Amino acid sequence: MIDPKHRNFKNMKTLGDTLRKDTASDRNAIVFVYDDARAAAMQRDAANDKLSGADGAFYDQHSIGNYTRNINTGYHTLEIFLDGLNGTVTEINY
Repeated sequence: MIDPKHRNFKNMKTLGDTLRKDTASDRNAIVFVYDDARAAAMQRDAANDKLSGADGAFYDQHSIGNYTRNINTGYHTLEIFLDGLNGTVTEINY
């Protein structure tokens, strides 16, 4: 979870660079990025499609990024959703 004041491209890119370095020795890593603790706590229910309409909308608005590293496939990407999951996706490949 990050402070909402860091919900901008520059800070998200910096976070991605930090995650890239922090996971350099890992074969696989998945990091979900939120700007609200309540939304972060909803991750499992969201993944299992168990959120109500209002909770789902809240979750979507505060889910702002995904970082994925997979050495086996070569997939190593930061996806940024500054407008939430239903907004524009900016993808940075490492």
